[in-house]
Amino acid sequence: MDFEFGQSDKAEAFFNEHPNFSGQFEKLMSIANRCFGRLCQYNNRAEEMMFGLGQTCCRDYLEIAFMGVHGFNIATTKLLRGLYERAVTHAYIIKNPEKVMKFISFGAVQDYRVMKGVLEAGVSEEAFDRYMPPEKSVAKITERRNEVKDEFKVEECEVCGMEAPMSWDKLSIGAMAKKAGPLYKAFYLGGYAIPNLHVHATLVSAVYLEGADEKTATAVRKYEAYSNMGQASAIVLFVLQEQNELFKLGLERELEAAEKAIAEEWFKIKTFKDHLARWE
Repeated sequence: MDFEFGQSDKAEAFFNEHPNFSGQFEKLMSIANRCFGRLCQYNNRAEEMMFGLGQTCCRDYLEIAFMGVHGFNIATTKLLRGLYERAVTHAYIIKNPEKVMKFISFGAVQDYRVMKGVLEAGVSEEAFDRYMPPEKSVAKITERRNEVKDEFKVEECEVCGMEAPMSWDKLSIGAMAKKAGPLYKAFYLGGYAIPNLHVHATLVSAVYLEGADEKTATAVRKYEAYSNMGQASAIVLFVLQEQNELFKLGLERELEAAEKAIAEEWFKIKTFKDHLARWE
């Protein structure tokens, strides 16, 4: 995989402040290429889907790294949210491969939601069908959704009485993260909860850094961009570790070296077990 960061004043400042980043980045990319740059023989649908989802996680990481090097903190925050959710799903399904068919079936529900949203925005069914390929027509999307809708019942919360948003699994991302592995718990706040406030139309996104002087705002943006890069590096490492375990690739030594480099560069610790202790 060829990848270039390009040049900017902020990129130059980043590499001056993080001279070890290039080595850490190359370790991760070398492992990623060995995980995904190969012809993979799948034994089941879970392996097939998680191979693809793992690749997507790596692409997310590259985008976060690029934006972070150039100082785009909010961009890295938004991208980190998607990476975290995909990584948690990746770990959860690898541990619970029987869940993969629900994950696949829910694609029909997601297509239906997209279509309904377009129609609610005022687009006619005829216009939608003209724009989309035949297999994505209103009728076809509705037909596929009706075939699986009974698998995904919306349930009322016993505590607040509100209906929970329908998803492919009954667990929330937080609950799923708890089952996916303890290290995902340690990254939930910074990798998912806070980024959610910037992905959507929220008060936080409307008044972000309001009232801060330029010096303070610049320092906050820089800190957030770099912090997000560290979290993303850790999360994509977890994905690669899971790929190694799932497909028995024998990359334990390379992964251990990458973990050491990431832990020392971004968290000033020796292993991520030390980071987990901070969240107990």
